[in-house]
Amino acid sequence: MAMRSMKKTNITCALLNVPVSMYKATESHDLSFSQFHAGCMGSIGYTKVCKCCGEVVPTDGIVRGAKVGDDVVLVTDDDLAGVAVQAGPEIAVQEFIDASEVDPIMVEGHYYVAPEKTGVEGYALLRQGMLDKGVVAVVRFVMRSGFSGKTQLGILRPYGDKAMVIDTISYPDEVRQPAFSVLDTKVELKPKLVEMAHSLIDAMTGEFDPSEYVDTYAVQLQALVETKAAGGEVTMPNVEQETAEDVSDLLAKLEASLAAKPAKAKAPAKKAPAKKAPAAKGKKSAA
Repeated sequence: MAMRSMKKTNITCALLNVPVSMYKATESHDLSFSQFHAGCMGSIGYTKVCKCCGEVVPTDGIVRGAKVGDDVVLVTDDDLAGVAVQAGPEIAVQEFIDASEVDPIMVEGHYYVAPEKTGVEGYALLRQGMLDKGVVAVVRFVMRSGFSGKTQLGILRPYGDKAMVIDTISYPDEVRQPAFSVLDTKVELKPKLVEMAHSLIDAMTGEFDPSEYVDTYAVQLQALVETKAAGGEVTMPNVEQETAEDVSDLLAKLEASLAAKPAKAKAPAKKAPAKKAPAAKGKKSAA
């Protein structure tokens, strides 16, 4: 399935200008459910109701505003048009840094950046330059044009064998600080505990292979829906629950963990849905 471009723009780095398109780099595979009328199986719509007077409000009766104390301050399109953004439509390189300087907690999303036909050479040049120097680029851009365009901060970096990707990141004041009083508790770790922790970490250290990890809940949920759609009988898997030992001593827990290294979740073998007569469907409403 072809990717849909989210934005056509340019990467600008000093006098270098590279025409590119941006594409969302990730997608959710979660199965989403909708609401239906139990009587006729019609979809349930969405109605906007005023929380104050209870009236159903049409689109032309809705205005934009923000709460300031007990008052509502209305903000019009003309008001927003006068707010100057700090970046243009292009992806402007601000500086080059070491990738380790970016805290992973700041990362929000990911966008592939692909060159237009006229920008292939400049794209390859910028990518190769960053690879050779071992750096990534701090960039600023506006993801959406118009009145709702927030100046976005991001990291442009080489990805894979040929591509580049932008990791959008939060501004520093958007990252909440871990202000938990319990962390002020003084803890003195015994050398034996630290040694056992090191042993456990060594035993579980390996090379990361993302393909080894699966969303087993999503796989089973999809299988359930497909089975019901084909009129098959849904049987719940017989999952044996292990009885956890009552281990209160931290050292004993570490020793037990070393004896039984946790296994990675594997996807269950997908069974073909049973072929039976289709389940009865709800009546559709008359036109």
